[in-house]
Amino acid sequence: MNRNWDKCFDMVIVHEGGFVDNKLDPGGATNWGCTQAVWEQYVGHQVSVDTIKNLTKEEDRKSTRLNSSH
Repeated sequence: MNRNWDKCFDMVIVHEGGFVDNKLDPGGATNWGCTQAVWEQYVGHQVSVDTIKNLTKEEDRKSTRLNSSH
């Protein structure tokens, strides 16, 4: 599975990319399918909406890979 992880991520992220800040989303702002709440858990502290807005696909790849290994 590890061998195909990046390929799978690239296939899924095509449908997840883009910044959204829906006030009704309990996870907060979202970019690349990563919510503000998930990113804060990954980095260990609160972050601003601008941080999520500027999140790169590669940063999300790292956090998603770590979270998917649990």
